[in-house]
Amino acid sequence: MLLAGYLYCTSAPGVLVCVDVATGKRVWQQPGFEKGGLIAVDGTLIVMNGSNGDLTMVEASPAGYKHSDISRASAAKAGPRHPGRRRLIVRNKRTLACFDLR
Repeated sequence: MLLAGYLYCTSAPGVLVCVDVATGKRVWQQPGFEKGGLIAVDGTLIVMNGSNGDLTMVEASPAGYKHSDISRASAAKAGPRHPGRRRLIVRNKRTLACFDLR
């Protein structure tokens, strides 16, 4: 995901990284994120850990890794919901889940 000149992605061996595109240098990294998907919404990254389906909301900032434990969820534990506006649908190898982002 490219935002304001910084690339955010998961990388081996299981880290979320922020890279300055202009210099190619890694600005920060955070372990605990096996290869999975990520999207950006209003300056926030929603990152899925590919190994266990956990979702984490992370501030999209080159200043460093910032998240709140309150903004973690597990796709495997999500209850049934219907897709619609302001909903995020995610899947891992075993589960499909829908989260209300309001």
